[in-house]
Amino acid sequence: MEYEKVILDLLNRIVTLEEKMADLESITNSQLDAGASPNKKDTTKYQFEGRMFGKSRLVLAIVQSYLRKNPNINVSDLDSAFDKSLQGSLGVVRELEEVRRNVSDYSKRFFTKPEEILTLQDGHCVVCNQWRIDNIENFLTRANQLGFTIRKTV
Repeated sequence: MEYEKVILDLLNRIVTLEEKMADLESITNSQLDAGASPNKKDTTKYQFEGRMFGKSRLVLAIVQSYLRKNPNINVSDLDSAFDKSLQGSLGVVRELEEVRRNVSDYSKRFFTKPEEILTLQDGHCVVCNQWRIDNIENFLTRANQLGFTIRKTV
């Protein structure tokens, strides 16, 4: 019984490492293609509702704003509004209990402070904080489709 737990933990770690490697490769390749230094951190800021945000906090602010505008939304509807494919392997929004069970380092990859946890009609959700220059554009496009105005600054 204990061996099964160890094996599952190791498999989760392998998946996490594979995801990190893929992320690093895609970042490096996209930066090299754009002529940028692979060591240069993206410091783009975004203005939303009168405040400035980095990528991760911007996503959280937009999802929270969406919930304020749609107070009776359920988990399924939120998943539809912010489809997993916008972010990648972790998704934009996930159910808190599911993340706790399946993502060993969930508190590093999702906003999990009490004030950051989303309360919906049928459960609690968390927003992913793993955003890069190569996946934030998908999210921004969707946010614009939903009627949000975001201004990019450098």
